[in-house]
Amino acid sequence: MAIACSRRASAARRGSHRSIFREWTHAFPQLALALTKLGSERVAIDGVICVLDTRGLPSFEQLRASVETGGVASAVLICWDLLWDGDDDLRARPLHERRARLATLLANAPANVMISEGLPGELARVVAAAKNLGLRGIVARHGQG
Repeated sequence: MAIACSRRASAARRGSHRSIFREWTHAFPQLALALTKLGSERVAIDGVICVLDTRGLPSFEQLRASVETGGVASAVLICWDLLWDGDDDLRARPLHERRARLATLLANAPANVMISEGLPGELARVVAAAKNLGLRGIVARHGQG
């Protein structure tokens, strides 16, 4: 589940092709609480909510089942970009700067909020490695963007 999180009002909002900015705070109260523990009063984070399987890999099937049954206590937020921090609009800054600032912001975050690992290398090799792990896909961004 792709998500844009705003710490203001502890909102977790999801944007997708089906529903733009649907409110999800009620479904992920542990993540909403975790966002209140971040050191910045206002942030906008781009990431994904998922449930990890026994191998530690995202399982969207388990997430879907958890949402349907109301048991999403094990959900985690994997963050890949910091768009706003306080009054600073970071969107025009290079990705490496935004991710460095995101890493600092998440340094003492609860365990259910984490930064994604960068996978340097040729895109085809990264995609092949993800496929071998059984991942459904990857988020790829140009390092200079």
